[in-house]
Amino acid sequence: MNTILGAQKKDWIYIILAPVFGFVILGLYLFLLHFLEIPNSSTTLAYIIFFIAYSVLFDINHYFSTYYRVFLDKSYYQENKNWMIPALLFITIIPLMGFWWISHEAFSSKGYYFFVFFRKFVLILGFYHLVQQNWGFMALYKKQANERKTKINWDKLSVLSGSFIPLILLNSIDPIWFTGSEVYIFDPIPERKAAVIEWWHQIAYLNFVFAFILGSIALLFKRFQYQIPARNMALFCLFTGLLIFSILKWNAELVLTTLLVIVSLIFVVSIIQAIRFQISEKSMNWKKWGVLITTLILYFGVILFPIEGDKFIIVAAITLPHNIQYLAFVPSFSKKQFSQGKKDHGLAKKLSQKIVLLFLLGVGFSLVFEFGRTGVNHILPESMNATKVFVSVFFIVLILHHYYLDAVIWKFSKDKDLENTRKG
Repeated sequence: MNTILGAQKKDWIYIILAPVFGFVILGLYLFLLHFLEIPNSSTTLAYIIFFIAYSVLFDINHYFSTYYRVFLDKSYYQENKNWMIPALLFITIIPLMGFWWISHEAFSSKGYYFFVFFRKFVLILGFYHLVQQNWGFMALYKKQANERKTKINWDKLSVLSGSFIPLILLNSIDPIWFTGSEVYIFDPIPERKAAVIEWWHQIAYLNFVFAFILGSIALLFKRFQYQIPARNMALFCLFTGLLIFSILKWNAELVLTTLLVIVSLIFVVSIIQAIRFQISEKSMNWKKWGVLITTLILYFGVILFPIEGDKFIIVAAITLPHNIQYLAFVPSFSKKQFSQGKKDHGLAKKLSQKIVLLFLLGVGFSLVFEFGRTGVNHILPESMNATKVFVSVFFIVLILHHYYLDAVIWKFSKDKDLENTRKG
């Protein structure tokens, strides 16, 4: 039986049709806003409870699914700690060094600007993280169906390019996702415009510096846990720097329109080729196409939904399906993997067999994480704004570390244990 979660019904509910949950949370938000007529404000208790509940039960909880599998798996940790610890230190220290470099001269203004930029930077990187997971499930279904490989991976190009079309459109329509903060760097008052433009130049140069550092790591280190993520991040930083300079030289409308045309053409060509190669297969891979179609419906439907004010609900609505997929996949796959081998997986094996306990521990981890990320900033007085900004940047760095781990621990082509479990 070709499934990922061990049962056809589970695959359809928790993986293929998971995007439905994104529309559910969007509907609940609209119910609070329009039916109950609760004003949309970050200080309104109803929305604080709403978003913290989502964060604790699902979003941060799914980080714990990564950490328990990496740090509580005795054999995996012993075999991989030589790269895990240096990677953690690098990912933590380098962004904080960039934060200091860009803001030390005027911390109250430039430090805050960096936080606003870095949050957007990691959110877009996080979107790529979501799309990569969607592609991962498509790839598993392709392998289960024994589909032939092509020189150009048209399926992957289809989901990547198709997913980014609505994101580019959203930024063309309204680049300000968080009205209380992003207005300072995207639509500054005339008196601050020249200083903000100069700051954007510094941010572009900082991205080029990071691209050089990360590119050097990709060239010098052969270990894939360093090489592949460093290469991808170098390209992302290079693209970000070039995008900033292009917008400063021309204008956002022209640059984003050009980018939209290019990505749309890639999508059209890719989807045509993907359909053509699918027709040549013995049978239709409905689950692979189900993931692609529901993913695109989610992103187009939610990202382009007109939301006044802060767009955190859009972030939550496109991320919730990702969280649910991951929270279903990790314990299911881990339980199967741990039961097949003879390695000592320690506490991770026990937790994978007790789903409710694993979920509750994840909730506990989430509460501590959320208190550090959100609670501390509410407790600290206004006089400690610099500390608040540093804390906010630090927790964004931790999210970046989660993206990194997910990018390396699920490389089936690099890990025989993973591949053997998939085939088993």
